[in-house]
Parts: sequence; C-alpha cells; structure tokens
Amino acid sequence: MQISRRALAGGLTAGALIGLSACTRGDADPLPPPAPPTIVDDLRGMVVNVKDFGVTGGDQDESSKFQEAIDYAYQQGLTLFIPQGRYTADGLVLRNGSRLLGTGPEQSVIHAVPGSENSAVLRLDQGPLQHVIIEHLGLEGAGNPGQHGFRARAERGNQETSGMWHSSFSHMRIFNFDGAQLWLEGGGEDARDPIQFLVFNNMVLERKPQAPESIALLMSGQVNQTHWSGGRIDAFGAASGGSPGVNLKICPQLTAYDASISGNTRYRSQKVGHTHVFSGTTFQQAELGVFVDQAESISFDTCHFEGLANAVHFRGGIGRVDRGHFANSTVANPEQGFSIYASEGATVVGHGNMFIGTYGDMARTDDSGAVVKLSGSYGADASTTVGLSHTVDARSEISIGAATTVVLEGSTAVRTINSRHFPGTTVVLRAGDRPITLQAGGNIGLVGDELSVNPGGTITLMRFDVGPEWAVVSTYGAV
Repeated sequence: MQISRRALAGGLTAGALIGLSACTRGDADPLPPPAPPTIVDDLRGMVVNVKDFGVTGGDQDESSKFQEAIDYAYQQGLTLFIPQGRYTADGLVLRNGSRLLGTGPEQSVIHAVPGSENSAVLRLDQGPLQHVIIEHLGLEGAGNPGQHGFRARAERGNQETSGMWHSSFSHMRIFNFDGAQLWLEGGGEDARDPIQFLVFNNMVLERKPQAPESIALLMSGQVNQTHWSGGRIDAFGAASGGSPGVNLKICPQLTAYDASISGNTRYRSQKVGHTHVFSGTTFQQAELGVFVDQAESISFDTCHFEGLANAVHFRGGIGRVDRGHFANSTVANPEQGFSIYASEGATVVGHGNMFIGTYGDMARTDDSGAVVKLSGSYGADASTTVGLSHTVDARSEISIGAATTVVLEGSTAVRTINSRHFPGTTVVLRAGDRPITLQAGGNIGLVGDELSVNPGGTITLMRFDVGPEWAVVSTYGAV
C-alpha cells in the first residue's frame, strides 16, 4: 500500500507516536522539497498500515485481517494506522500497549459485522494492559442485539492481575450500539483487577435512541481515577426532549450487563470505583443524564445538561457538581423533574451552577439524610428545592448527617448532636409544632442547664473540634 509521508504525518499525534523524535532545523536552513511517496514502514519503523494486511474496507467481514494487523503492531511495538474509510469488523482484541490511529472519528470508522454474536467491536486481552492508546477513530453499531462498542473488561486468564492502566483515548465516536457504547468493567473480588489511570479527550458516545437498554457510558466495579475532557454523552439522533434510559451510569460490579436505574440492579459485589472527573462534558437526550450509585469522589465541573427528563442522581456516595449549566435539564419532565437529586445518604456539594429554561427542582433529597449543598448557584426564576431541610424526631441523642437546616419534632430534650460536619459549619434547628429544648450534659455548650424555643423558633449552632462540640450562636423565639 502506497501512502505519502506528509499525508500520514498529518494524522499523527504525539500520544500515538511515542518515541518518535522530530528533527529540528535552524532558522536559516531552508526546508527540503516534499519527499516522494513512500511506504508506511519508511517512517522509522514506528507505524504500520492496516491495509498492508489485506484490509480493503467496505461491507465484507475483515475481522481476522484486522486482528492480524493489531497483533503484528503489538509484537513489533508499532502504531497501527487506519486510513480513511469504512471497515467491517468486530470481536477485535487489544493487546498490552496497542496503539490505534485513524484519520478522524467520522473518517476512519469500524462498523460492526451485521448478525455477529461477538460481545463488542473492541475488547481487552486477558491479564493487565498498560499504555493502550486509541485516537481519531469511530465505532458504529450494526443493530446486533446486546452488542457493545468497546468493552474494557478486567479478565485475568493465567495472570495474577488484570485490567487496564495508564491509557488514553482521544477524538473517538462510538455510536448506535444496542448495549453500551463504552463499558469500563473493573473487577470486584479484590483490588488486583482494576480499570484505572485513564484519560479521555473529546469522546462522543451516542447510545441508541428510544432504547432504555442502550447506554452511552457504563463504569462498573473497580474503575478508578479517570479524567474526561470535553466530549458529548448523548442519544444518537434522538429528538429534543429526551430518550428513555440513562446516558452515564457508575455503579458496583455487575453480575451481567444492566443499564437500569432502579433499585433492582444485580451486583456481584459492592466494590465500586472512585475519583472520576468530567470537565466540560455535555449530557443530552435521556430520561436521566447521570446515575451514580454508591461511588465516591465523582466530580462534574463546567458540564452542560440539556434536553433531559432528569439530570443528575447520586444514590449513596459523595460527589461534586460545580459551575454546571442546567439549560432545559428537565424539559421532558417539567412538572416532576430534578436537576440534582441525592438519595440513600448521598452527599452532593457544588458551587457556581446556573439553571435556565426548564430545570425542575434545582436540588432534591429523599428522607434518608442525603444532602445537597449548593453555594453561589442561581436560577433564572425563583429557586426550587425539595427535602434539603431534614425533619428529625427529638431524642436525647440525634444524628443530622450533613444537613444544615433541621426541623425537630417532639418535646424530648436534646443533649447530643452527631453529624458529618467540619468545624466552622453552622446548623439551624427549628422547632416543629412543639417547643424544643437543648440540655447540658452532652456535647452542646450552654450557659445554663437548658435552652428552649417556642414552636417555629430557631436555634443556630456552630461546630467546633474541641469540647463542647456545639456552641449556640443565636436563638429566635426563646421561651
């Protein structure tokens, strides 16, 4: 296969050609004339062309030839170049250190084989893989039931560890698969089977529209420390107003593929990933844009949420939503939709979010002690929140979690307040339909033996990390 050096080099990036050094010239040195056409192998043994293995493109199944090219590039430490074209292949196995380079996510496209029973177009080899790089490549579904685009599954084989580490993926489009467009599937039995230390840049993941069993991005089990920059997580071709299903799901290890957002999800273990950052990513066209189930340290920074029925749901775990743009984030569910929802003890904090158009409840919690704390956030209309002020039965010892506004019901005197607050946090207690009383002897500092306020009255306290733990700042409606 003949290809010009200049035409090939125009598609290469530093990430794809690791170790290739460019020659520098002095300012006075004129550039030589363009090199005549030459074979790919002339590029210092760093690149091999998939067409050198008989791959021609088109509708015929070329999976075996593609795999031969992947394996040869792996064995020789080369980058596999995939020229512009539409190719038909699936069941392709990435090896340790595999590097695939196309000319663009809509120019170099691998289309799944129609009628194939392979689980995915791309999957991982057994054992641990490191330094896998894929750039400027598209993957397209062919309507095969349950098939995924890229399934990165940690699978040991004869190795003591498995998974994928220290790898990067850039300028890819994966779309129209019945299953997951991208499934990062870490192990859950112990810590030796992780998917971790991954970077994703300008990824476009478009699940099948009107198909709740299709998902754009699924991260299950031990998937840790990923960073997403830009890109779009969407429903391919869906009309404005959302499409059934969820675009992003982060959850514990699954017994089998499951794109649902109900409480009936089957988990093999409760091991779950952590530390994922989405920066400048867009979420569009779904019943639910994001579902985080029990995962920790999940951050959305300067992301965009639009054309959804509901935007972000954290069930358990801890997360951040900062500088988000919720523009018609509940357009498909204007009366009951939510932009941010925390349930089953989840804690979500954020700053600088903007809500415009139809955004439903800006923040909502259930009655489990879950908390949403948004500072410096604004809506085009009046703020609407539900469940952020928690109602607690008055007892000698109460637990308020991370709530900052608490309604106390009942007349039992409170002596001890347990919480998840750091020192310096203020908490406001309000009496319900009966007076409430704080009593000395626990971890509340009082001048006298007790302090009471009438129904509707408030007591503001601040937490310290030296005793007594809680100090009264002010009262309203004291008895």
